[in-house]
Amino acid sequence: MRGSLIMRLVDITLLLLLSLMAAASFTTDGPDPPVTHELTDQGMLPAPMQIVITREGSIHLPGGEAVSLTELESVLESWSGEVEFIADAEAPASELLAVHAIARRLDQRAAFRVRQMGGELP
Repeated sequence: MRGSLIMRLVDITLLLLLSLMAAASFTTDGPDPPVTHELTDQGMLPAPMQIVITREGSIHLPGGEAVSLTELESVLESWSGEVEFIADAEAPASELLAVHAIARRLDQRAAFRVRQMGGELP
């Protein structure tokens, strides 16, 4: 008696499932899937300009040239890409804040990385 009841419930469940599958409409009129096209002009992605702040608080541009805060401001005004400041862990906080204020005033996209350099430039 119990086995036949379970079989009937399974049969009803399967019939309901089949009727729902038959009633569902499968259309392909939806939105077009995204298509990737190769870039015709690959170009170059500009790397961020890395500016180093040493333990003594001096600021160095990518070529190793030391600059003052006013010179840094003029360099950052002409730079349109991103800027990465690499500061020695023992650099004076006032110098970091001054550099950050310049970058913020010029709306530069800048990131700060602080690390132990041991006196050498990266």
